[in-house]
Amino acid sequence: MNASHRDIAVLLMAMGGPSALEEVEGFLSRFLEGRLPSRERVEEIKRKYGLIGGGSPLPAITIKQAQKLEAELARRGHELPVFAALRFSKPSVSDAVNQAMARGIRRLMALPLALHRSSLSTEPYFVALERAMAEQNTPCNVFRITGWHTHWQFVEALNEKIAEGLSRFNADVADTVQIIFSAHSLPEKAVGEEPYVGEIRETIQAVRQRFSRLTWHLAFQSRGGGSGAWLGPDVEEVLGDLARKGCQRVLVVPVGFVSDHLETLYDLDIKYREQAEALGMEYGRSPSLNDSSRFIQALAEIVLERLEKLENA
Repeated sequence: MNASHRDIAVLLMAMGGPSALEEVEGFLSRFLEGRLPSRERVEEIKRKYGLIGGGSPLPAITIKQAQKLEAELARRGHELPVFAALRFSKPSVSDAVNQAMARGIRRLMALPLALHRSSLSTEPYFVALERAMAEQNTPCNVFRITGWHTHWQFVEALNEKIAEGLSRFNADVADTVQIIFSAHSLPEKAVGEEPYVGEIRETIQAVRQRFSRLTWHLAFQSRGGGSGAWLGPDVEEVLGDLARKGCQRVLVVPVGFVSDHLETLYDLDIKYREQAEALGMEYGRSPSLNDSSRFIQALAEIVLERLEKLENA
């Protein structure tokens, strides 16, 4: 092991999710800090998970991403341990900190897989990490890895998936497909002065250089309740507007998500597909990055660039 890496590890951080229907209530309780929605709402959420196979694939995907990232770093000559750290399921952030401490780690490179920054998207991961270290009395130096939403290798990985999505349309009509980039909605008041929407637009601008011939739209999904305004327009609104304008083909790109979970497998693959087809449109969705080789290579490059800055500081 390179001596300069001996006490460093990477935490690959994600939201998590219930891997089976019997885990749904526990997941919701952790997510809502001990509260639960109404029984009707819980059953509705269980129904959605049932439609995508009975649980979320996100925990397993994140573990695979961590394993493959560690292997890719080793292939490049850097023996850095990589731990999956999930906020609301196993392996938890505390689990990851425990594993790191058992390996003698004293410096953590924390990489949230929420790539567009805000107090409600990226910041809670660092709060969870600080809490876990405080509870275990295991202080570490934490180095945040953020701001990679326009990294050229990440953009190439996203381009690859968009091209794969477009390839599912007949070649003679592919130029008529309109792209809807979808990201998670957040309360406008909470993120109004934060970089969240601007960074989403920067990612879109970066990928548009390859697909400049196509018309694109930014939309949001999974907005919550309450009386305040949330970021919009919603994907549903954009689909309706495009149908009224005579659009015949759409490709939805989950630009705000790197891994499959309920919001891609149900919202995008079932809910919005049914709406688009009812409106007479041909509907496609670009595959998520998940543990694809190009995405893992991008993560490795992002980590190594940050590591070089640490070593040269």
